[in-house]
Amino acid sequence: MASDQVPAETGPVTKWFWVVTLQWPHPGGGNIVGTVPGTSVTPVSCTRRDAYEGIIAEARRLLGIPPQEHAPVLFYSLEPMAFADRRPS
Repeated sequence: MASDQVPAETGPVTKWFWVVTLQWPHPGGGNIVGTVPGTSVTPVSCTRRDAYEGIIAEARRLLGIPPQEHAPVLFYSLEPMAFADRRPS
């Protein structure tokens, strides 16, 4: 799931921060490279593959890449939104 909307299934969820860089052909020649950050909320039953596919689809949408366009992933990062240790130093 690649947005802040709450998943349809009930139960615990995890919030993620992601960054994706894609490359796709420019209509006039050459390539375009775009990077986009975002957040996702996933149910605990979400697989890594489900998250990846949803995030890439959302990144393509945000970057305006047509569905039929080939756009290799140059960079992908998915991290929990919250830091694991919030104790003061």
